[in-house]
Amino acid sequence: RFTYYGDTRAVSDRASTQDIRTLAESIDATDLLGQLQPVSYRRKDNPDIDLTAGCDEQAIRYGFIANDVQKVLPDAVGTVGETDTLCLDYQALNTVLFQVVKDQEVRLAKLESEKAKMQEFIAAMPRPLA
Repeated sequence: RFTYYGDTRAVSDRASTQDIRTLAESIDATDLLGQLQPVSYRRKDNPDIDLTAGCDEQAIRYGFIANDVQKVLPDAVGTVGETDTLCLDYQALNTVLFQVVKDQEVRLAKLESEKAKMQEFIAAMPRPLA
């Protein structure tokens, strides 16, 4: 759980981190991604929190609802300042998405290899006489 204060940078220097594991060792990223539902939404007025960051408050936004993500990936959900308002660590979500892309690349390479072997097998088959 984290508290958001408006900075999107994250300390990730090896000297400042521990328990480092690849994401593939930690979670099934493809399954996790399948459980998330992208949405569009507008923010409600909230006089206690400046959520605009210079943006149009009523603009349609695209993303995820923190309450929903919390059920699937709780470590990617935090609070805004000292409030109970939930926010998302989109860097964490981007990392999950990156892992899904890597997993898909491995799967694609395997499928392409299998296709090439099948094509070689078919090419080597005797042709029927006309």
